[in-house]
Amino acid sequence: MTDSFQVTIKQSVFESTGLNPEKYANKLFSFESETAAQEWVDDLDNLHAQQGSLILHSAHPNDTSDADAYLIFDPATVWTVDE
Repeated sequence: MTDSFQVTIKQSVFESTGLNPEKYANKLFSFESETAAQEWVDDLDNLHAQQGSLILHSAHPNDTSDADAYLIFDPATVWTVDE
């Protein structure tokens, strides 16, 4: 068992936000805990709130990667009034 919480950034995050893939080229990040990872996501999410939400999504129990969770992007739903 690992002493850290591993997060992988999904490619769709780079395609849907202004996050620079070169800055986050590693795409696998280690944190002391899930709480620390969530704080990192919250900080990133503040930069992209108008576009949608960055979400920490737990890895499936059968996932064989090193990731404990994935950073994914949930686009904002914009409601418009029909005239």
